[in-house]
Amino acid sequence: MKNRENTQNPYESVPFLMDINIIFRENYPISYDMHWHKPIELMYYPKTAKSEHHPIFSVNGETYVMNPGDILFVWPGELHETIDNAEQQIIGLQFSPTIFTEMSDFASYMHLFRAYHLIDAETKTDLAQSVSDHIHAILQIWEDQKPFTNTRMVIALYEMFMELGLYLGDHFACELGQKGIEANKTFAKITEACRYIQENCDQMLTLQSVSDYVGFSTYYFSRVFKSLTSTSFLEYLTMQRIKKAQTLLADSSLSITDIAYQSGYTSISTFNRVFRKSRGCSPTEYRKYYT
Repeated sequence: MKNRENTQNPYESVPFLMDINIIFRENYPISYDMHWHKPIELMYYPKTAKSEHHPIFSVNGETYVMNPGDILFVWPGELHETIDNAEQQIIGLQFSPTIFTEMSDFASYMHLFRAYHLIDAETKTDLAQSVSDHIHAILQIWEDQKPFTNTRMVIALYEMFMELGLYLGDHFACELGQKGIEANKTFAKITEACRYIQENCDQMLTLQSVSDYVGFSTYYFSRVFKSLTSTSFLEYLTMQRIKKAQTLLADSSLSITDIAYQSGYTSISTFNRVFRKSRGCSPTEYRKYYT
């Protein structure tokens, strides 16, 4: 990553496989222009940070002022900017989403994870503490440099996201007033619906067709779907289409028209309007933020 002052290449280009890239405090940029990339990025503001100058980030047009102990997630394709990290207290982790998508257990939770950005240490004390403990474990593993360092780090990362997944699952069950097997079955049905929408978002999906696919009435499906994803069916479908478009925009050989059609839109004007509303810029402008 490069600071704002370097105008020759204001974008990121970091190779990833199954590795975790750690950006230590002294290397995390003071500021960094709007950009997006394929890796997942995590910004951690340590609880022990001795600073009253809070770091400020922007993700998808929303500004986050971080407090000590906070963790901020940026998911693949999301426009984000480091607005102010003047005292360089932030520690960053970057890793490929394939770490999760290659494992079915995690793949089914990705739609839940992506809805999360800020873990507020003040309101979600236990969750923030658990996630920060795993981050410190990853940092310690790197410092120790024992055999299988990268494998140990990935295992610690899995443990971190298992904690996050369990928290989200418990929160969902609590909202529905369900327990045990009943909650697990409902959760599995909705995650299956999410997977189905993700894989078929370029098709003419309807609330009725997806409800039928998982065997729920449209009324019940709408209610539990929003409880789990915090979005309506239509909002979620739109989000998946935009995410697919984001991925395709990284391929410079495809025209904007081709990308619109491959993302489930039959009207270019509708695609441009929806994309701008979702990402705050046109597809062409968005493409320029990626290298």
